[in-house]
Order: sequence, then structure tokens, then C-alpha cells
Amino acid sequence: MTTPMIFKDVVHVPVLSATTVLAKGLRTVGENGPLLLSEPGSAPLPGGLVVVPTLEMSERHLFPVQMMNLFDEDIWLT
Repeated sequence: MTTPMIFKDVVHVPVLSATTVLAKGLRTVGENGPLLLSEPGSAPLPGGLVVVPTLEMSERHLFPVQMMNLFDEDIWLT
């Protein structure tokens, strides 16, 4: 199931860098706690923005997701 990312604040991803954002996960609980799999999906992203595939576990339903900006300009996400 694909869930769009909604940001509480504006996220700045500087040119040719990576940043970590907190994503709110679903209330689904796995065997070891809440799990979130982040990976590139079919939703359009700003040019040069890549979601780093990650599997995370968190007790608070907030998960760190890394994003990389491979473009030659800063990217702002709202």
C-alpha cells in the first residue's frame, strides 16, 4: 500500500545532498513493533529527488526517511 508523504513543516533538501525527514507511519504493528518500508514509488517527485529505500522500526510511529537531491538546485518540499 502506498501512502503519500505529508510534511508538517517545509523540508529543504540542499543541492547534491541528503536529508532525513520524519514520516508518520500507519498504526499497523508487526511482530517486533511498527514497521515502515520506504522506497521509490510511482508518484512523481521533483526532478532529482530520490527516496532511499529503508526498512525502519519505531515505537512512536515516526520513521526517519532519507531523501537525496541529485539535482543542481535546492528542493523545497511542502
